Amino acid sequence: MSRGNWRAVLALVGWLILCGAQPPAKQVEGGNRTRNTIPAAQPAPALTPSPGPKFTPYVGYDPDPCYHAKDKDAADLCAQWRAAIAAEKAAHEARRAGTWAIVATLLSGAALAALLWTLVQGRAGLKKARKANIIARDTARRQLRAYLAIDIVGFSGLPKSEKPTYSCVLRNCGQTPARNVKGEIHAYFDDWDHAPQLPDINSVLSRPGQTLGPDRTLGAFRRSLTLSPADKARWLKNEITLYLVVRHVYEDVFGKRHRLDQMYKARPRDGGDAMDAICDAERQMDENDSLDQPPSADEAAL
Repeated sequence: MSRGNWRAVLALVGWLILCGAQPPAKQVEGGNRTRNTIPAAQPAPALTPSPGPKFTPYVGYDPDPCYHAKDKDAADLCAQWRAAIAAEKAAHEARRAGTWAIVATLLSGAALAALLWTLVQGRAGLKKARKANIIARDTARRQLRAYLAIDIVGFSGLPKSEKPTYSCVLRNCGQTPARNVKGEIHAYFDDWDHAPQLPDINSVLSRPGQTLGPDRTLGAFRRSLTLSPADKARWLKNEITLYLVVRHVYEDVFGKRHRLDQMYKARPRDGGDAMDAICDAERQMDENDSLDQPPSADEAAL
């Protein structure tokens, strides 16, 4: 190939390279010709602040002397004035907060006092309710438990009959049975100033027991008396009298043991066949109550 042809080929290759490096051109059709155009860069839009309401820190006061004062002394004085107003408002709000704090403290104290009073009243009410329950339970037990009492006591046939007798009958006046009933009845003659003694409690406890239902009776009925000729003569002279000493032990349905002590003394010969009670006492026994304990003054009916 000749030198002239090589130059033409190099020129064509260079033109193709330049055409490939350029951005694609926009073809514009107009008439019978087509024109390639390159889009120009668009400038960025300018940011303009949107107009808004003017800031006013203290409504009712003109802020211009403070914010737009040209004199530095005036601006400083205005700033001090604003600080004084802010301090005054802060003191006013602090005083209001202190007042409300005192009111809240008083209300809290009143609420605490009311709570304590409610607790005290509730505790007192609970104590009374507990006491009422104990009383009701004790009343129910007293109503349901067994009660032994003398139903018949007396004598007959003195001094005319050769076989005088005495009677001492107990009745269960309660609503439930009396269990393990044990007792002793002693009848004898002695002087008027004699101090009778109850049967020994250990002797009573050693006897066999029995159950006595409601409204049932037990005891001595028309039991014979032994009266010697000498005692009969003294009886006619009112020098001696008849004594009955009675002691019974029984249990109620609640498992409590009770002791019934009774002593009777016959009236003078002209008083008939009646007998006066010297002692008629009942008390609840302790678990270890095995020794003889005389009835107290409150229990004994003299």
